[in-house]
Amino acid sequence: MTGTTVKVSEIINNNFHEHNYLKYVLKGGRGSAKSTHIGFRVIMDIMRYPISALVVRKVGNTLSESVYEQLKECAEIMGVYQYFEFKVSPLQIKYKPRGNKIIKSLKVAKYPVALLWIEELAEFKTEEEVQTIEQSVLRAELPEGLHYSFFYSYNPPKRKQSWVNKKYNTHNISKNTYVHHS
Repeated sequence: MTGTTVKVSEIINNNFHEHNYLKYVLKGGRGSAKSTHIGFRVIMDIMRYPISALVVRKVGNTLSESVYEQLKECAEIMGVYQYFEFKVSPLQIKYKPRGNKIIKSLKVAKYPVALLWIEELAEFKTEEEVQTIEQSVLRAELPEGLHYSFFYSYNPPKRKQSWVNKKYNTHNISKNTYVHHS
């Protein structure tokens, strides 16, 4: 960081400041900042709460080139990079003061996994694949004061009949879901 102070509240979507929703769905084209907004929130929540975050892509070997680099960049922009340890093998990001992590597997979570980010949601062929991941995270009751937050980011498929287009159009949104199209 070059000494510049950044107020995340000035650059992140206002709906991300509150924990009113279980699911936050950000859809938009490349350069729409959807992954940046989610990255800021993931970094903030890992610092704020004793939780782990699970980050998933259908094509797992692309995590290091996408989400991992995005989270590094967000930590740098926020001026908190030095508080994190970024490891490639195994792929994880550890918040040094507490030891909680951003991970790609549920098996290594010491702290409860309360945050899920599915990047490129439309890569999944069916909604059932995503529900399996969600249920794996939701299986535990969280300690008092903690809550689940699920984030989904994707570029809307051109095919209108895609399951993700059907699920997150403006007519099918449940009250525990926030959808933003940029």
